[in-house]
Amino acid sequence: MHILESLRGAWIMLFATLFAVATVSAQETLSQSYVDGSTEMHRFYSGGKWGYIDRRGVVLVKPRFEWAMDSSEGLAAVEDSDGTCGYIRRDGNWAAKLPPRAWQSGSFSEGRAWFKQKLGDETLWGCIASNGDIVVAPKYRNCKPFSEGLAVVGVNSGRSSSGSNETRYGYINRSGELVIPAKYRYASQFCKGRAFVASDDGQLKCIDREGKQVFTVAFPDDDRTLRVNVGPLLEERAAISLYRYQKGVGTTLLKRGVLTTNGRVIWLPKNRMLDNSFSEGLAAVLEEGTSADRARFRQRKFGFVDVEGRIVIHARFDAVGEFSEGLCRVLKDGVWQYIDRSGRVILKGRKGQEWNDAEDFYDGLARVHIGGALQSVTNLSAWWKGGCWYYINRKGQIVAKCREDGDEYIMPGFGEEYLKVDGLG
Repeated sequence: MHILESLRGAWIMLFATLFAVATVSAQETLSQSYVDGSTEMHRFYSGGKWGYIDRRGVVLVKPRFEWAMDSSEGLAAVEDSDGTCGYIRRDGNWAAKLPPRAWQSGSFSEGRAWFKQKLGDETLWGCIASNGDIVVAPKYRNCKPFSEGLAVVGVNSGRSSSGSNETRYGYINRSGELVIPAKYRYASQFCKGRAFVASDDGQLKCIDREGKQVFTVAFPDDDRTLRVNVGPLLEERAAISLYRYQKGVGTTLLKRGVLTTNGRVIWLPKNRMLDNSFSEGLAAVLEEGTSADRARFRQRKFGFVDVEGRIVIHARFDAVGEFSEGLCRVLKDGVWQYIDRSGRVILKGRKGQEWNDAEDFYDGLARVHIGGALQSVTNLSAWWKGGCWYYINRKGQIVAKCREDGDEYIMPGFGEEYLKVDGLG
């Protein structure tokens, strides 16, 4: 009897130990999304409302919102059923509410997000902190996300000779103070302490965080007929296009290339141009064929260049995204796939379930679309009728359903979907 009781006690102790280990293991697994740095939320649509899942597909917030965006810095922009707009946390509670007649338009960056508010006949931008404090009351015409503690803002500088309102750009800090005067026609975000700006005299300059000039970008023979367009500055690189302006004739493209923050310009072949900003050391490049104009569109293909402008993935795709988490979506022969940095196909849909639309990876997940047909109204809207959007992980496995498609456009759209309202796309 004592032996049986001893054995029973041993089994109970062993079971308790195993249960304790399993419980600890489960708790570690449940908290893993926090300890590995993931505090983000991914939206899904069900029953006419938006809710949120984590990257394992576990529901965090049940569907109850009229409009929703994926989170950034752990906060997600939403519109509630009563029209309230703001940002929520993973538990579904409000982190920040916006003032009346305001709506969110930007994701959080460095603890700050931009929002729009209708004031009289104007729609102006303001800035809100992640704790709900209004950092800047709506007063700017344009803005860009914070980068290295500074954000580009645009102010009304009066009317031009043509009678239209002109905008000049400067920089504010995270407290909302204008620390670099709004005197530029163009201003990029900061990247490793430097930014590009264009002044009224047409010169393109590089400045530091105090607004001091580092250098002026030099062009051939100081030609005053030259005009320059500069793309977003990321990873110390920006796309640049050089034009010649002639009165009564217009502009003529001369060449395109890559501008670096040390003042170097890497010119690309004439039939090649950067299509996206640099991401993870690579940028998409559009290469045009040399066939007759009527067939030119069919000859446009996309590849990728490195930071020195060298082709590393040859142009063979019909459309591409940006590299994110080591992968990039590419379209070939009507099917979306994901490639790695060598151009090798890593993920693709199964036969009969090919992906006819896709988005870039974020927080370990990407949205892909299966089935249905793309509907469109020329220059106004496009949406998927039928089929379904899914979330896949980096192994290409479906983690969760994102949105089943019906007969009408559901805002906000994904992938190739878009809707223009009052001129806003």
